[in-house]
Amino acid sequence: LGDPQLILRIVAMNGVIRNTTDETILSIKAAHTKRVVMVMKLYIMLIRILHFVEPSLLASTSHRVIELTLSHGLCFASPVAFAVYGQVLSSIENYELAVRLGGIALKLVEKSEFSLFKSGVFSGVYQYVFWINTPFQMIVDSHLIGHRVGQQCGDVISSTLNLGLSLGTKYVAGHCLDNLRGKYQTIAVKLRSQKIELSFSHLAYAHSQICVLIEGLEWLDQHSCKWEAMYNLPGEKSIIAN
Repeated sequence: LGDPQLILRIVAMNGVIRNTTDETILSIKAAHTKRVVMVMKLYIMLIRILHFVEPSLLASTSHRVIELTLSHGLCFASPVAFAVYGQVLSSIENYELAVRLGGIALKLVEKSEFSLFKSGVFSGVYQYVFWINTPFQMIVDSHLIGHRVGQQCGDVISSTLNLGLSLGTKYVAGHCLDNLRGKYQTIAVKLRSQKIELSFSHLAYAHSQICVLIEGLEWLDQHSCKWEAMYNLPGEKSIIAN
C-alpha cells in the first residue's frame, strides 16, 4: 500500500467492519443526501478507470466510499466499494475479511436498488476474492452470469470483462487451448470494434500467449505486425487461423 496514513485508516476500518455484523451492514438505510450520492458515484466511476490504469489507488478510493456508506447510508455504488475493498484485502492476504466483504457485495447487488453494477461486482469478487474458496468451474459459471447481466443492463465493459475472465479461468483450469484461442480472438475483435482498447489489450496478450503455447515461438516471428492489423474487424481478412 505504501502510504503509512492509508495503512492506519485501513487497519481502523477493518476493526469497524469486524465489529459490525453482515446483517447490520445489509440493513443500513439508503443515503438520501444528493451531494453524498453524487460523490460516491464519482468515486465509483473513478474506480472503474483505476482498475485498468492505476490499481494502486483502488485501496484509498474504495476505502473512502465505504466510509461514506457507513456514515451516510447505502447507495448503488456501495456494492462496488465492498467488492473492490475486498480485492484490496485479498492482495494483502487478509483473506477472511476479503471473502466476507465479497459476500456482502454479492448480497447487496441481488437487491434491485443496488443492482446497477451487478456485472462489475461479479467480475471483481469472483476474480480477485472468491478464488480463495470457490471451485474453478463455479467461478467460470459466475463470470458467465456476470456477462449476461452486463448485457441486459448495458454495462458493456463489465459484461465483456466477465466473458474474458471466464476464458482466463478455463485456461488456468486446463481447458482445450485450441478452443480458447478461437474464443479469445472473437472477443478481441469485438472489443476492437467497440473501441474498448484497455480490455482489448489484455485479451490480445492472452490470445498471443495461447498461440505461442500451441505453435511455439515461431508464431511471434510470423505475426510480428501490430495488434491493430492482427485482430481484424468483421469483413476484413483475418491473418490468424482459429
